[in-house]
Amino acid sequence: MPAHDTASIEGMIPEGAEPWRSKMGENFTVTVEKEGAYVYQCTPHVGAGMVGAIVVGNGVPSNLETIENHPQNKGMVGHGIKKLKQALQTKKML
Repeated sequence: MPAHDTASIEGMIPEGAEPWRSKMGENFTVTVEKEGAYVYQCTPHVGAGMVGAIVVGNGVPSNLETIENHPQNKGMVGHGIKKLKQALQTKKML
């Protein structure tokens, strides 16, 4: 879609993982290999709630506490993290 991108949020991906940022409107694929949670956003629409998370591995993501304590854990990003935790609880991972 021409007015959208995807970008990892600094400090909200596993330590040592490769951050990403697509170009606006670009078809984009990212491969994540390190275990943990990867929180990402559509940069121009994060305020409208376009935030997502990818969880790699089984169990509680090793970087969940880091994400929860991150300064950007507020507003719509915080709402996305709350949804991530709810999904983990539903799967009985928390």
